[in-house]
Amino acid sequence: MAAGNVAGVYAAALLELAQANGSTDLVIADCRNVIEALTPAVVSQLDHPSVTKTQAKQALRTVFAGSPKEIVNLLQLLVDRNRLADAQPILRAAVTAHERAAGLVNVTVVTATPIAGSDQQQMDQRLRSLPGVGERAAISWSVDAGLVGGITVRVDDLFIDGSVRRRLTDLKQLILDAPVASDRLWSE
Repeated sequence: MAAGNVAGVYAAALLELAQANGSTDLVIADCRNVIEALTPAVVSQLDHPSVTKTQAKQALRTVFAGSPKEIVNLLQLLVDRNRLADAQPILRAAVTAHERAAGLVNVTVVTATPIAGSDQQQMDQRLRSLPGVGERAAISWSVDAGLVGGITVRVDDLFIDGSVRRRLTDLKQLILDAPVASDRLWSE
């Protein structure tokens, strides 16, 4: 995990504290729940100027009363430091760091059309054989007709775009950036 950014630093501290308290699995499971519950709309309401920090912290304690104390304390600290908007990235970074430490790699494959079961299994095997992926990869498949054709693959933070949509976008930009000799454009 890159702990050089805000989310990485807070996530590393959360994981270290959870490990010291022996509650890592519980904290990580709850991180996933809090990520879903703490939507941008909720954060904006808690960050609203009419809501005091004390009120925001009390609301968080009430809503997340069943959460591990590490999570509740982190959320309250974020309120104190005016960083509640960073809660989702911090919690995502904690989950990702925990998964990486456990050897789990998330792979997301998006295709323009559904892939047959045998072809999908072959692709799964090829993806698992890539360096840094391995057998513990969690591979999820989805279909997006907007790709027009081709495939996109995301391995954690690495994104590979082999879609026709991207190629068409690149071609459009190439055409738009091409120099045009305007003096010859309208000559007869």
